[in-house]
Amino acid sequence: MFGVKLNDDTLLSSLGLLGNQLRGSSSMGGGGGSHPNIVLDTYTSSSSTQSPSITIGNNSNRLLIATIGYSIVASESVSSVKIGSTNFTKASSITISGGNFYQDVWYLINPPTGAETVAVTFASGSPDYAIGLISLYNCDQTNGINASSLATAGGLSNTTRSVAITPTNTGSWLIMGGIDEAGNVTPATNLYNQIDSSGTSFFEGGSYNSSPTINSSNTFSWTASGTGHWNAIAVEVLRA
Repeated sequence: MFGVKLNDDTLLSSLGLLGNQLRGSSSMGGGGGSHPNIVLDTYTSSSSTQSPSITIGNNSNRLLIATIGYSIVASESVSSVKIGSTNFTKASSITISGGNFYQDVWYLINPPTGAETVAVTFASGSPDYAIGLISLYNCDQTNGINASSLATAGGLSNTTRSVAITPTNTGSWLIMGGIDEAGNVTPATNLYNQIDSSGTSFFEGGSYNSSPTINSSNTFSWTASGTGHWNAIAVEVLRA
């Protein structure tokens, strides 16, 4: 028989989504025993519509995360994120004073499966925006994320940006949403780097860490092309 170690993150990471599925089916590695590992189902991003679509797989213990970047309008906010009449929960929102650049992360436990539309409503209705959606499974169905470990960062700075988060639960994943006025948002294990709806204001990025060091600081970082406003939110997704 072929001796493939399903907890070899180097090998599995090279296989992309297939590697994530192998992680989830394995009883080895971060999941362990009766607790299957979290798995990345699919993801998408858009700045052409405030109601992007995503096709969610029919998997157990689903979680859908929305990262939303928006700008230009002072005192702007996201008033709701929904699939049909079902509301997402806001994990966090951050802005930098004077910059009018905002980052939100919202999530929905046990979203419906199949082709779905996620409707994002802004208070003013007219900011520049970019929206990312990340579908996971084998996630906790009571809380979804660990609110206690959530981390934010941001500022008006030169090329280096980073947000550090300390997860506290075995088998958890980390998800980051970030907005950058000065250029691309491209940490390691980046999922999308979406320019905003105007094509000129900012980029919205979404990234993950599938094997963080528990009870230690884990950092998402990237280098932009120059000085600009930026914000980032990192959340710990809990395993089922």
